[in-house]
Amino acid sequence: MPAMASPPNPRPAPAPAPDAVPSRRGLRPGWGGAYAASAVLLAVAVFVQAVLVGQAMYGVGGDFYVHGTVGNLSFALGIVTAVLAAVSRVPRWLLATAALVLFMLFTQTGLGYVARESQVAGMWHVPLGVLTFSFVVLQGVGAVAAVRGGRGLSS
Repeated sequence: MPAMASPPNPRPAPAPAPDAVPSRRGLRPGWGGAYAASAVLLAVAVFVQAVLVGQAMYGVGGDFYVHGTVGNLSFALGIVTAVLAAVSRVPRWLLATAALVLFMLFTQTGLGYVARESQVAGMWHVPLGVLTFSFVVLQGVGAVAAVRGGRGLSS
């Protein structure tokens, strides 16, 4: 009597546990720290801009020229931060935040220049500055948490 082959297994192998699946966007060693430092420095620079313009508006020091210069430096630092976010392989939400922050800084810088001649541009420059500050703080906190291995920050 010929031997019978065993029937195919109707059940597929179980999927690996979520913790066993390797992360697609793990932080690249060394680059994550540079990204976090850049993100925190950017938040400090945007805060300094607010202090400078507040002082200039109320005549207690500060200078609109220095405010603009720090703004230009902030925009340049925003470019560096966005590039470091991409190179560091940060979680997607931090990469999206870095791109959004860069767009906001670009718009804010442009509005700052146009506001010299247009009150409407100046009217939008102030609330966008406040919104930009909130996003750079979010990015800075998220960057530091990601570098420290914070849970719930992936994807």
